[in-house]
Amino acid sequence: MKKIIKRVLIALGSLLVLLIIAISFALWFVFTPERITPVINKQAQNLLTCEVEIGNVELTFFSTFPQFALKVDDILLINPVENAQSDTLVSVERLIGAIDIVAFWKENKVILSDVSLINGNINAYVDSLGNANFHVFVTDTTETPESEFTLSLIDIGKVELKNINASFIDEASKINTLIKNLNADIWGTIIDNTINTDIKLSGSKISYIDDTFKINTSINNYNGEIKGTIFEDSISADIIFNESIITFEQAGEKYLDNARVKVNLPFQIFQSWQQYNFNKAELSVNELGLLLDGSFGFDSATGDLISNINYDLKKWVIKDIQALVPASFQSYLDGIDTDGLITSSGNISGIFNDSLMPLMDIHLVLGNAYLNYSEILPLPLSGINGDINISTDWINDEISYIRINRLDARTPQSTFETKGTINKLFSDVYSSLTTNANINLSEFNQMLNDSLNAEMKGLVQGYIRSDFSI
Repeated sequence: MKKIIKRVLIALGSLLVLLIIAISFALWFVFTPERITPVINKQAQNLLTCEVEIGNVELTFFSTFPQFALKVDDILLINPVENAQSDTLVSVERLIGAIDIVAFWKENKVILSDVSLINGNINAYVDSLGNANFHVFVTDTTETPESEFTLSLIDIGKVELKNINASFIDEASKINTLIKNLNADIWGTIIDNTINTDIKLSGSKISYIDDTFKINTSINNYNGEIKGTIFEDSISADIIFNESIITFEQAGEKYLDNARVKVNLPFQIFQSWQQYNFNKAELSVNELGLLLDGSFGFDSATGDLISNINYDLKKWVIKDIQALVPASFQSYLDGIDTDGLITSSGNISGIFNDSLMPLMDIHLVLGNAYLNYSEILPLPLSGINGDINISTDWINDEISYIRINRLDARTPQSTFETKGTINKLFSDVYSSLTTNANINLSEFNQMLNDSLNAEMKGLVQGYIRSDFSI
């Protein structure tokens, strides 16, 4: 038995040695760089209208085991266009693609898959008349000269990008986009009418400038994934980005300034219905998290926007919300000192058009809040806790109201607890409130007019029922 096993192992070892010798012979004597490089150069010239420079081409196996691969070094596509950021359209230090060795050997076809681009630069440019420097592929149907090999197909099942810089300038649309140090794994399949894709992205910076809409945006240190399926007229996707640093400016106003942003956005798009669905989408800005679930779409007959969206936000810190208020609106907060926690959930549903607004059903909870605003409040309020429901379409009194389930607060020496309703929000506002108060009268002396020459003292405790209109 031992002799049989020994003979089998010797036979397998001999076959492996012969295979290595055969592969080595093919790589060193048949598919040599000197033989392959001019062929690839020539075929590239037949496929592209711009100037092409290719350094060295070789067939590899041992460094890309278990696949044969074509390794191409120092690729340059040069297409000078006036005012473009560079004469070089594309420069890539190295391209590696798995090659169908059978098609290469038997049919003289170069079929690449699992392509990697390493250390590259892309400079795309469109001038004010719409002429682009990247329209460089041969489009006519005239036959190209026959060659020993044919570069017939790049079957991209997977593309890997390592350290790619890209610049896109569109003078016609007044757009300028810059991507630095992009790393990506792009996978995709096409089966019948279904396209599946999975893209993993990371990089140091993306900047986007749109002079038409006066937008200036930068995204730093991004890391995320985009997964999706396209079937006929529907798109299902999930966009996930871990914490990225985003600055967003529009018309000189900064709305986000180095904000920490996270995104988990599962969605569906039905193009023929103009319908958009969100399935528990999560957005976060500086740890202020928002959950969205629902749908919106457009009525094809009327153009109305129809929505049914649920939202949920938990324990937003009021000072963090204030920090996001743009500089031009900060003056409205002058003199207001406030903090605390806000939790809210609700639904936005209905039609939006020139005459209608969707109904907003809001549940708002305040936790241990603080407010000092001397222009309106004679005393600072602390320990503010509340449970409030708001329902409104911003138009109709009949369906709009505020219901205070509980709202309590204290001044330095007094406490209040209120509940009730507020109606007719868009005409003569009507309030019906019940308040339980424990009041130290002396702290309210500052509210008395000096001309009265009076002073209040003592403690007051009781329920106050108030019904009034404003």
